[in-house]
Amino acid sequence: MKRELSVVASRLINRGILAADESPATLDKRFQARNIPQNPETRRQWRQLLFTSFSKSTKTNLSGVILQAETLTQKTDLGDQSLVELLTTAKIIPGIKVDLGTQALSADSPELVTGGIVDLEDRLRLYLSEAPALQFAKWRAVIKIDPAKHLPSNECLALNSRLLSRYAQICQSHGLLPILEPEVVRDGKHTIEQCAETTRRTLLNLFYQLRQDEVDLTRILLKINMIVPGKEFSQPVEDELIAQRTLEVLRETVPFQVPGIVFLSGGQTPDEATLRLNAIAQADQKNISPWRLSFSFARALQDEAMDTWSGESGNVLAAQAAFEHRLNLVSAASNGTLSV
Repeated sequence: MKRELSVVASRLINRGILAADESPATLDKRFQARNIPQNPETRRQWRQLLFTSFSKSTKTNLSGVILQAETLTQKTDLGDQSLVELLTTAKIIPGIKVDLGTQALSADSPELVTGGIVDLEDRLRLYLSEAPALQFAKWRAVIKIDPAKHLPSNECLALNSRLLSRYAQICQSHGLLPILEPEVVRDGKHTIEQCAETTRRTLLNLFYQLRQDEVDLTRILLKINMIVPGKEFSQPVEDELIAQRTLEVLRETVPFQVPGIVFLSGGQTPDEATLRLNAIAQADQKNISPWRLSFSFARALQDEAMDTWSGESGNVLAAQAAFEHRLNLVSAASNGTLSV
């Protein structure tokens, strides 16, 4: 199993990963903003739209897709074929989001902790019974920056690191490659340097805990934010500086044994996420990192296609074209070959 999970990691990091693991509530909010009906059938249609774009292509720029539990039992319009089978037919590796979202760290705390560890093993057995083709999983922790309140606290970082580490242990014992996502979110007015310091603290805490728990670092992937200022920070920041700070933090904190790192888009626009990924890849070519770098975007890959689709069956082909166009741009950016 150890060798197999290393192979899964190598295959996943070879290209990009689509995060299609939004909870029903989150996806419904995005539909509502576009006047798209909010129900399981519409969510199924949307994910089918994305996944059938792979099956029509002889070559895709994606190696994996992160799924929501709801998706595991949904079928295509083609009869008995499931959405998971649609992916495997296109040689896309299916994975599953296994955390149950966030809750307050304590009654009076603005910080968050991720839930779902108590029954994780039971749910993994259920997910694998529903979709035996699953090969990896993902768990997200949410880290907030608020310098005025001295956040994040050491307690928040330590607790989320323990949960991520325990999740990794459980996944590896069940034959699933764990993707660990400690996301430092962009909410707030913080500077790029404050984001860098918080991300540094987050990753140092995480890898300390992983070593303490003897998690095999060759059988994980890291999903992490780029080092960017808060959404409310008023001054523009050059993509080259974002790339420099991002690589500096990763080289200071991530052990060389980790096979790969995928970047999340984290509320950036599709163009912002794409151009900054390109800058990171180009900067990395000057001082090559010990890990493979790639991407795992959600909204940055989906937003333009969802705007085009708008819930209308007659817009499916145009929406798929928009999705494939953005995917091609992001894939080129991940290699530092995007023409800008």
